[in-house]
Amino acid sequence: MYTEIDNIDLPPRLLRLGDPNLYEISTPLKLPDELPLAQKILKLMELAVKNIDAVGIAAPQIGILKRIIMFEVPAQHPRYKIDNAAIPMHVLINPKYKPISDDQNLEWEACLSVPGMMGQVPRFTHIEYEYTDLLGKHHVLHASNFHARVVQHELDHLDGILYPLRIQNRQTVGFREEIMESELFLESRK
Repeated sequence: MYTEIDNIDLPPRLLRLGDPNLYEISTPLKLPDELPLAQKILKLMELAVKNIDAVGIAAPQIGILKRIIMFEVPAQHPRYKIDNAAIPMHVLINPKYKPISDDQNLEWEACLSVPGMMGQVPRFTHIEYEYTDLLGKHHVLHASNFHARVVQHELDHLDGILYPLRIQNRQTVGFREEIMESELFLESRK
């Protein structure tokens, strides 16, 4: 874990599968006192994903073990089934979620910390999540389908879990190019 946030290389390096920091549980930010720290972390996260096709990022992916994520839901994406409802960039501080039904779906995921790979991961279809924003305001939202999947994926990072650890069928993980050309992937897009 980076102990001095001001000493991080710019742009921050994205940690990859196998780095022990990715398996650590992140600590909550102490609010409101650490809101300025949250803003610094956010700037570093933005730098890390600048010019990268990223849906989201969590602070542990740049070696900062604090409970902060950012994500957006694009209206369209070549790899993901989405609801055609774009959600602009959100920053979540100290987020948590709970399923609001037992329904789960199996869908493809990729990750900045597992470059070039993707796999099918089961996730709750409908969740409620809560967080604090950069102004210190508390929010409670409901999410379904791809939006719910993104929130769960990013929150997993805060608990030291990467998506390959959730894959149940080893035949549904592989290099992105091979997966996207596979019959299994093409059938799942119909």
